[in-house]
Amino acid sequence: MNGIEISDETFNNLLSLGFTKDEIENMSEEVYNLNKNLKGEIVASQTQYLKIIENPDTIKSPFLYNDLQTDPIIVELDEATYNKEVAQEKNVQKKIKYRQWI
Repeated sequence: MNGIEISDETFNNLLSLGFTKDEIENMSEEVYNLNKNLKGEIVASQTQYLKIIENPDTIKSPFLYNDLQTDPIIVELDEATYNKEVAQEKNVQKKIKYRQWI
């Protein structure tokens, strides 16, 4: 990992300090040395379910100021809606893969 040998125990400890897997894998030696011996534990976490609409200019909505908006729209979803939309997207992807093989 970025030239640094990190044991599973140290990796998990860095995760418990709040680093993400990606941050640990790309961590500089300096940051690693500053944090490798610290101990911590996650005492709270918060989960947010976000839907990012990347091409909002294709969507007509009374909530958009204009139809030419190009910035992504971020919508917070509840867990049930998130899971439903993920399942629907997986079904769409399965159908696309199936059609490619026909």
